[in-house]
Amino acid sequence: MTATYKYIVAVFLVLLFAARFYGIGAPVLDKHSWRQSDTAGTARNFHETGNSILLPQVDWRGDTQGFAEMEFPIYQYSVAKLYDVFGARESVARTFSIALFALSVLLLYRLVSETCSRELGMFTTLIYASLTTTTYYARTILPEPMLLASSVGALYFLWRYSRTGGLVDYVLSLACLCIACLIKVSPLYLGLPLLLLFYRRHGMRMLRSWQCWLYAACVLIALYLWYSHAATLREMTHLSFGLYGEANGKYFNWDTLATLEFWNRVLFERLAAWHFTWVLAPFIVWGICMRRQSPMERLFDLWGIAVFVYLILIPVGNSVHDYYQLPMLAPLCVFAAKPFARHLARPGAPRLAKGLLALCLVAHVGVAQYNYLRLMNKHTDYAPFQRLHERLDALNTPDGLIYTPTKGSPSLLYYLHRKGWIGLPSYEKFRTSEAVAVVGVFGWRNYIQGPTPEQVRALYPPEAFALLDDEVFIVVRR
Repeated sequence: MTATYKYIVAVFLVLLFAARFYGIGAPVLDKHSWRQSDTAGTARNFHETGNSILLPQVDWRGDTQGFAEMEFPIYQYSVAKLYDVFGARESVARTFSIALFALSVLLLYRLVSETCSRELGMFTTLIYASLTTTTYYARTILPEPMLLASSVGALYFLWRYSRTGGLVDYVLSLACLCIACLIKVSPLYLGLPLLLLFYRRHGMRMLRSWQCWLYAACVLIALYLWYSHAATLREMTHLSFGLYGEANGKYFNWDTLATLEFWNRVLFERLAAWHFTWVLAPFIVWGICMRRQSPMERLFDLWGIAVFVYLILIPVGNSVHDYYQLPMLAPLCVFAAKPFARHLARPGAPRLAKGLLALCLVAHVGVAQYNYLRLMNKHTDYAPFQRLHERLDALNTPDGLIYTPTKGSPSLLYYLHRKGWIGLPSYEKFRTSEAVAVVGVFGWRNYIQGPTPEQVRALYPPEAFALLDDEVFIVVRR
């Protein structure tokens, strides 16, 4: 790759990371605010209580202590430690997420450039950093950036171990995989490309190698210890994030897999259109079909097969939420980058071909960032929430529990810095509870779904309203 191309790619990467700081201090009322609020609320509770990482608490606790069954809260606990130093502000958590994503970009570049070529590493990281979803989710208060960094780190450090046999690289890879699997169980799919790296180091002797068995045992023991403990938290408070998906068939749902709607939604509407803006979708197919020039390219083939297995094992989540495809993007970016690395960076390639390839890459970056800006500017009306916050504080009940009817979202509880319930109770149920108020917003506002004015007026007598207008309401005891 010429110095000019390296300079252009470097400038693009700097600009793409700068875009992530747009709205860095915005309230957690944007896309997927319900999940961000849970994550941010748990982090803030760690910060305020000083609890051990083994005792995560949620805001939607009702009158319990709030301990909840959840994935290992290492991201939330890390954010809480940053809050201890810099203060409990959304900008602190978002900056931490950006730093974690930057780490995943660096590790991905090192992995691809060391196993294949620097050219492929540069174009892979440029595409990976430019996607609408990686741009947006890299700045959210979610554990996904840590999940991505630890997943790529598990592969990168085991790749280094496969070359040198170094104990430090082995331990770093093991630590990364443990973190990834504790954040989400799904990264167990990485076992497929990891097996290739163990085979590269030990050959068929890996079946008798203590390093392989210790690696697998440590991951499984870590999972067993945490989820056994998490189950005891659920027994204490009956609060859970539904990790096992009993209610919605979260894992391997054949009814979902057997529909054309699922495959169209995930492969075309999500991966091709949303994640890769249609522009790069044909390049993924092109890259998959290209002849392998290095034996270690098989690592990314197996990684791609592994994420396809992940898609089959968790179809419901992938169908409902776009962030479920984040683990799939890194290997797909490698395939999408192959035509650019093979032809755009080749000195003898025709100028017309180079121009067309460069135009496609610029078009993709432009469309992806345009989609990101549209996403960021979709809901930015925070005035009703701020007014609700001020009026509730004026009731002189700083520690009182509240009801928030927000269609299962804890966003309003987090924004108001309160604890309580999610739901719209009858007036009698409210009066016999420990809650001091029922507060909410009407309709669909900033990704929060509230009740209609008619529903609220029908439930409560006129004298119970401390605030009632076309946007928000507060109900108190009279």
